[in-house]
Amino acid sequence: MNWNDAKKELLEKLAKQGLTDREMGRKLSGEWKTSLSSEAVRKARLRYDIPSTSEYVRKEKVYKPEENESSGDFANLSEDIQKLLKRSKKYFSVNELADKFDKGPATIQRALDQLSKEGYSIEVKKDVVGGGDKFYLNREPYPTPTIAIHNFFGEEIRFGVIGDTQICNYDERLDILNCLYKIYEREGIKHVYHAGDMIDGENVYKGQKYELHTIGADNQIAYCVKNYPRIKGITTHFIAGNHDDSYWKQIGLRVGERIAAERPDMDYLGTMEADIRIGKQGMCKMRLHHPSGGSSYADSYQLQKIIESYTGGTKPQILFVGHYHKALYDVIRNVHGVLVGCVENQTPFMRGRHLRAVLGGWLVSVRLDKNGLVRRFLPEFFPFFEGTGDEEISS
Repeated sequence: MNWNDAKKELLEKLAKQGLTDREMGRKLSGEWKTSLSSEAVRKARLRYDIPSTSEYVRKEKVYKPEENESSGDFANLSEDIQKLLKRSKKYFSVNELADKFDKGPATIQRALDQLSKEGYSIEVKKDVVGGGDKFYLNREPYPTPTIAIHNFFGEEIRFGVIGDTQICNYDERLDILNCLYKIYEREGIKHVYHAGDMIDGENVYKGQKYELHTIGADNQIAYCVKNYPRIKGITTHFIAGNHDDSYWKQIGLRVGERIAAERPDMDYLGTMEADIRIGKQGMCKMRLHHPSGGSSYADSYQLQKIIESYTGGTKPQILFVGHYHKALYDVIRNVHGVLVGCVENQTPFMRGRHLRAVLGGWLVSVRLDKNGLVRRFLPEFFPFFEGTGDEEISS
């Protein structure tokens, strides 16, 4: 039966007059010339929130359904709706719930609102195939977003990283250097990156000349060209450090250019810093950096300050830092930063200033996604030690 506003008002008026559902059914059947049972009247009252005669009498004049929301009956209704939604995979409209629990739609809606206030995830599925909004209990109130796992299995790039070989100093470790290159050869590495101070240079600090076994720019270059590891299939890409540039400052000589000119397997990238583009489309920026200045109390401090000094848009994704003779890996501001260590024993200059030398080199594996972002970074450090029989390793 179609209940318009006039019929709803008449039904409410009869209820206020004290008629029972059966009496209202008979009266309305005669007036509207239709058959209207007491059950139909009861359902209509519940649907449109019209109280029964007894409820009007109890409330005397005005019925306020919100006053009952703290009652046990209302609490039980909310609990029953929650249980139904929990065990059912169906969606329910307000009218369907009203018929199921014999309550008015407004009461059902208030019960649903109360469940939401209590923390239950009552969700609405809008206009299900023309049947109006339907409600359900979302059992995953905080759905976990998915991340594409294939991003972590993209292009793999492997290479070696060393620095501060300080060739021509009495404390050079050519045995370690040769051992590292043999490791790289066995691992199938084709490219090695050197973070500066290929040779020891001259007059970098007071008293350095007493630590050198080879003096003069030409002599140091010749010694380096002859003794630096030469393995077929491996190219060394290097920058000049402050020791290499000592001859540039004194006589205007670019040591790196001279070494590369005489060694086709050695690629000079510039002085103090160079950016390398890696990946199929060169979308990942990797940087070699050889700073100046002294060490700090904490190994990580200088690496942190270098990365923090980069302005937006200038950061590399990967940074290899020489000069400090320390070995460390950290991720700072989404930059994979590595202190590369050294291939030189602790010199008298370092001992006098209580600076230790960390001997070794790195084998690095990087995986990039299709956008050139570093998604996996695996730095593997090969440590060596001073005076502990490492000569057996390089044989």
